[in-house]
Amino acid sequence: MNYLLFLFGLLLVISGCSKIMEDDELSLKKTPYTGNQLRIDGYYYSRDSSSIYDSYIFYRNGVLLDGGGELSGSFSELENIFKSDLFDSFNRESKTVWGLFVINESQISFETWYPSSGGGMPAYIMSGTIINDTTFKITRSMRSNGSEKETKDITYHFKKFSPKPDSSNVFL
Repeated sequence: MNYLLFLFGLLLVISGCSKIMEDDELSLKKTPYTGNQLRIDGYYYSRDSSSIYDSYIFYRNGVLLDGGGELSGSFSELENIFKSDLFDSFNRESKTVWGLFVINESQISFETWYPSSGGGMPAYIMSGTIINDTTFKITRSMRSNGSEKETKDITYHFKKFSPKPDSSNVFL
């Protein structure tokens, strides 16, 4: 009898944990981008005086690819990474590099998953203002479920680049 109680308790714990460990659903919907507020024939990057610390590639199908960053090297180094088979292979297996974006007049929002050490992956929405077709500024980050909010001040600039990595993936 004690064995059955233990087994029942274990099943309850496991089933409860599986719910906790699920990844957040993205709240943005995949919407084709048909506007001209931002150029999408390349990538957007942010940088400080010594490094590129973030990059995103936007696609007409409403998908975005987090190109990574934190490179102390040049744009050509980043672009060589974009062209590499290793980058392509990693993207095929990693949910955290993919997301969705929406542009509404002069506002941009994009949502991606973030790695987590405590279960499922949380989704965050970054939002801000489009300054012109080659520059936008992110001013806010918010967990998709509304539980966390943070003010940001990150400006992204456009760099023309071709060919962009393929946007097809199994996550969106």
